[in-house]
Amino acid sequence: MQLDSVAKRQIASAVFVGIVALKMHQIGWQMWYGDSVEGVGWIVLLWSVVDVVFVVGLRLARVPRLTFSWSVSLLVALVLVAVNVGVGAGLSNALLAASTSDAAHFNSNHNNHFTIRSPQFKHSDSHSHLHSDKALDTADPSAHIVGSHVVNVVPPTLAKMNPSGNRYCIVRDSASTTTSQTIALPLQIKGTPPYTVDYQFVSLDGFISEFKNIQIDSLSMPPKRGLALYPISVQAPGVYRLTGLRDSTGMQGKVIESLTEVAWCPDAHWIFADHTQRTVDKCVDDTVDFSVSVKASSSLRGVQLYYSRRIESEEVVIRMDKSSSIPPGSEDILAIDDDEGGLTDDMPWLGDSDVDLVVRERVRAIQPRTVTLYGSFKPESAGAFFFRLLHVVDSRNNTVVFPADSLFSSTTVGAAASPPPSPASPHGNVIHLSDRNPDIFVIDSHAHPTIRFAKSDAFKIRAPLPNSAGNQKEAVAAASDSAHTTHETSSVVMLPLLLEGDATAPWTYNVSHSLTLAAAARGEYTRTWTLTSDTSLAQSIPASQAGVYTLTGVRDAFCVGAVGSPHANVVQETFPPTIRVSAEAIEQSCVGTVGALVNVSLTGDAPFWIGYDEVYRGKRVGKTAVVGKLRDTLQFRPSLPGTYLYEFQAVGDATYTEGIPITNVSITQIIHPQSEARFANPAKLTRCTGDSATLPVTLMGSGPWRLTYEIIFENRKDRFSVTAEGDESGHIDIITPEFDEAGVYVVDLIEITDANGCSWLLETPDVSIEVLAQRPSAAFNCLRPVHMLEGDSALLPVSLSGRQPFNIKYINSEIPSIVHELRDVTERDTIRVRDSGTYQIIEVSDMVCSGTANPVECKVKTIPKPKLEIPPNEYTSVGAGNVFVRKSICEGVDDSMEVLASGKAPFSIKYSIDSLDETGKKSRVASKEEHASGRVGRIPLITDKPNTYLYTFNQITDDNYRRPFDSAHGPTAAIQQTILGRPTAAFVDGRERVFQCLGDNPDDANSAISVQLEGVPPFDLTLELKHENHPREVIRLTNVTEKTHRFRPPTLSATGRYAIQLVALKDGTGCERVFDREDGASGISVAVSDVARIAGLNPESVCVGDVLSYTLQGTPPFTITYEFDGVEQEHVQIVDPLLTLYAAEPGTVTITGVCNHMNCCTRPSNLTNVIYNLPSAIVDGGKDVVEDIREGDETVIKIDFLGEPPFSFTYARRDLPGSSAVAGKASKKAVPKAEETFTITNIESDHYEITTNQEGLFHVTAVYDKHCGFPRVLSAVGSSNAVLKKGKN
Repeated sequence: MQLDSVAKRQIASAVFVGIVALKMHQIGWQMWYGDSVEGVGWIVLLWSVVDVVFVVGLRLARVPRLTFSWSVSLLVALVLVAVNVGVGAGLSNALLAASTSDAAHFNSNHNNHFTIRSPQFKHSDSHSHLHSDKALDTADPSAHIVGSHVVNVVPPTLAKMNPSGNRYCIVRDSASTTTSQTIALPLQIKGTPPYTVDYQFVSLDGFISEFKNIQIDSLSMPPKRGLALYPISVQAPGVYRLTGLRDSTGMQGKVIESLTEVAWCPDAHWIFADHTQRTVDKCVDDTVDFSVSVKASSSLRGVQLYYSRRIESEEVVIRMDKSSSIPPGSEDILAIDDDEGGLTDDMPWLGDSDVDLVVRERVRAIQPRTVTLYGSFKPESAGAFFFRLLHVVDSRNNTVVFPADSLFSSTTVGAAASPPPSPASPHGNVIHLSDRNPDIFVIDSHAHPTIRFAKSDAFKIRAPLPNSAGNQKEAVAAASDSAHTTHETSSVVMLPLLLEGDATAPWTYNVSHSLTLAAAARGEYTRTWTLTSDTSLAQSIPASQAGVYTLTGVRDAFCVGAVGSPHANVVQETFPPTIRVSAEAIEQSCVGTVGALVNVSLTGDAPFWIGYDEVYRGKRVGKTAVVGKLRDTLQFRPSLPGTYLYEFQAVGDATYTEGIPITNVSITQIIHPQSEARFANPAKLTRCTGDSATLPVTLMGSGPWRLTYEIIFENRKDRFSVTAEGDESGHIDIITPEFDEAGVYVVDLIEITDANGCSWLLETPDVSIEVLAQRPSAAFNCLRPVHMLEGDSALLPVSLSGRQPFNIKYINSEIPSIVHELRDVTERDTIRVRDSGTYQIIEVSDMVCSGTANPVECKVKTIPKPKLEIPPNEYTSVGAGNVFVRKSICEGVDDSMEVLASGKAPFSIKYSIDSLDETGKKSRVASKEEHASGRVGRIPLITDKPNTYLYTFNQITDDNYRRPFDSAHGPTAAIQQTILGRPTAAFVDGRERVFQCLGDNPDDANSAISVQLEGVPPFDLTLELKHENHPREVIRLTNVTEKTHRFRPPTLSATGRYAIQLVALKDGTGCERVFDREDGASGISVAVSDVARIAGLNPESVCVGDVLSYTLQGTPPFTITYEFDGVEQEHVQIVDPLLTLYAAEPGTVTITGVCNHMNCCTRPSNLTNVIYNLPSAIVDGGKDVVEDIREGDETVIKIDFLGEPPFSFTYARRDLPGSSAVAGKASKKAVPKAEETFTITNIESDHYEITTNQEGLFHVTAVYDKHCGFPRVLSAVGSSNAVLKKGKN
């Protein structure tokens, strides 16, 4: 169904009316039933939420004519919330006032109380109407009606010990059977405190102790009538019973029979043979048995122990009880010991015979007993497992929580874990121990070690010499006895081991030796021995005999390990290597023997090495040849001719690495080597045309030699031959002809012929020579002279050709004796010079050859620095220090001067401005900078303040010299000018002045007006006189010589305001000042006024809180002076014709004078009023008395008065909510009976007593004396002009 606009607005209006109705309902309910101010805050919050939801819903529903923007909606919501807060504040104040007047507050915990906070009053015998000895705050009702009296008719007193039936325990001190702990047993008492009680205590050994007249205090303060809990402190285990109770009147109360048991708290600790050793070492998968001793009271069947097991960051909680505790090797579930010597069920009663059977059973039930719980654990991984006792719970649900340790986390997990009972449990206590160390033991689980050989390859050892003594067993024994050594001898090989696993040293392992693998497989060993190691690093077994070495077992300090694979190594014998040598010559035609081929036949383990000596012409050189197989051929081809002797010295293989000596094995060969020739440096060369090249050549063979070579250029070959001297080696330099053409030339060695006439074609690398067609050249590239600044440098461009880098030498024609040289110059470099002159390059060379320098000159000139000048027409004279003096001018006249600059525009001029005093001392005013686009510039001068100014020009820069430079002669120029001050005038009397009151003598000397003049006399002063209703009049004063001038204006006969204005002032220097009419300081206001008058409008009796009123006549504003109790108060200034004074304290107020704004005053007489204090009623000395009486008794309520008799007062009595008068007729929120009021009049005494036997709240609601009464409607303080209080206002 679609709703129209009207229906939507009606629904919205109905919702809003419903919200308002809800608020009104809640306000009425709070005013009638409410007893808590705190509830008002929640109501205001609810109202605000509902209003905000309504405004937002109204916006979202888009109701026509009620749809506002979000900003307007937010404003409406804020207004509604503010209204809610204001209403809530008013409701809270109303509830507080009602609470103060009722002086009663109902408590849901069966007790009634009423509290009024008020100052304490003492009764005064003085009946003075001023009450000056005690001034009361009139704004506080409790300051005049103080105290209340509540009368309760109390029921009988009842008491019960431990009403909730909780069970308690006491922790015994460590290593002792006593305790220092104190616990509190609760007593629930209904009645009127304070109380005294009697109780009985039966100890664990059955003896009775009686405690009489014990004063107890409430658990909650302050004590009040009703139901409350009270503590009894006890310090010993046993059975407690309440036997007697007396209330505040001394009457016996009724005790509800109950017994309270206090037992020893349960305790537990790990059982160790040695308590100092709490670490158990075990291997992985080994079972560890442990036990816990638990001491608890009553039945041990319900004892539960919780402990935690932690490894690294993982922690679990485990519960132990009778079902999980079986001793190792036993079928018994529990082992119970009675170590206290206490009472058990099968033992006779040894205590007092007066103890009844019920108490005896309770005593037996809490006797302490000891039980041992057993557990086991099998670690599945290596590491440290920490076991810690968490808490123990006995059958009475008493829980003892043991201390924690920093190693354990605060959060535990475990499926078998049960949380400790809550401290709020009604049947047990939770005790946290803090006076002992955590009970912890550790199971250190160790991994099983593993051992194996590091390699599976067979090892080889040298066979023993034929004449060696001993047998195989002795050799194996020697190897085993030397296992602690780590070095290898010629007859021992080390078998490396790998010791694995996170085990603990020392390592112990067994090694066996057998002759063959088959024997080892059958377990037939020649010897077995045991080795020990303190480390798992770099372990090996020494083997000195061939055979099979087998690892048969291993263990570490804690666990037996396993032998891994490979578990056996094979050791084989090997014999020394041997060699056989044969040789044949290497023949070559023409020359003969040029070398030898040596055939070697070897035995042993490859690879081999052969050591031999080469002897030539008596010089022996040791050499080594490496052979990788059993048969091989060595080639010896020396480069020098002669007889060579090769003697073989030693041979070695893979086993005999140090080698075996060889004797009587050698060969001799006569060598005729082939001659050779090669360039010493075959690198490519570069030359220029006209140059030649020198090429060194190295020769080898039988000399002397003849060398043939060719020079190849393009398609042309030129052959040359040279002869070189020498026997076996030599050197020769080939010098080419000069190169006359550019290109690439190649020099190639063709043939060499030795002393035997044998020739060989050469295949050595040739040498290329690149010949350049052009030599390097250099010249300056200056198209015009180069300019530079003074002290600066200039860069001269250079044109270079050739192969960089270049070396250049140049001179300055003005100083030709100095030659400048630059090295490693590139084509892009320039030459930097610092002196002016004409520069010329005289020599150039590149990386290949020298060149020619072109005679091109480059001129360098210096640009002069800019200068500053002051034209002669800008100054009148020249003072000391060449300072120009400019003509003086008056203050405020614009002025500037012209300066001339030489250089290149634009110019920048920096100057400083200093002020000079009469002694010539400078004081810096400013530092400025001016810019000029031409040679002529203007400098603005300071004229706004009178003084002597010195302008010093310190620096000038132009377009060339852009950086500041130091002047060699100090500042460029300086000029000074004196600014003359303008004269000033001011009225001495200030801006406003009451010239005279109407009717005063106009010729009085005080009627003269003083004007202060500053400047150089004589002065010419012009003024204007203007009345508010008359035209302006000009006054001229000429040739005034004094600086303080007094003048009298024409006679002022009419009342009103006159204005005197300064117009102009001129002094002897000719400087003139014209005053601004808008400037208030240049004028003075003079008024002629009538006198002011005052009259009172107050009744005869004025009380504290009243407002005194007075009427005023005359021209406002008014200034009133008055005294309070003879002390002059601060003056009051008002513009209204009515003066109001608020009477905040008792006393006497007197008006002493009244003046208008022209200070025309009158002093009235007999304008005095007395202010009386408000009377006070003090109930029961100002205290809030709550008195309990029995039914039929009476009580007296005392009332004291402060004030002046006769007194009258009104008091009221109200029934207490939930009292016996209304009990059973309504609930605690029922409406109480209407308040009864009584009025007593004409009391001449300041004391009165009321006798009553009724229950209820008695309080005074009103009090009156001879002059005043309370309560009364007080006037607002803020609307008064002043507050009458002691001291200055």
